[in-house]
Amino acid sequence: MGFGCGSWILNPELEQIYSPTSNMVLWQRELYLYPFPFGGNSGLYFVFARDDVDPATAPRDTSLRRAILDHLEAGGKMRPGGMFFLTEDFEQFGTQVYRSNWPPDGLG
Repeated sequence: MGFGCGSWILNPELEQIYSPTSNMVLWQRELYLYPFPFGGNSGLYFVFARDDVDPATAPRDTSLRRAILDHLEAGGKMRPGGMFFLTEDFEQFGTQVYRSNWPPDGLG
């Protein structure tokens, strides 16, 4: 058994565009992330309260907003991602269990 979901918060690029010490990035490092189908710029509504964000005029009043707008201005997209975390690995939460075991032997 385990837990899984898909969300803009699980954008696999978030680690490169946002602070490495942010709680969102630290949380992502504990999960097994995988690509998720998308269209448009996922998550903009949750961050800016609108989907049609113009990076030139959108508010830059938080570190997350600034990071997202810089990413969009550089040609990036806001992609959702998927995650799972197996219940059998819960005791290892905080050790980045999936990253420490990747790539599996023979694939690296």
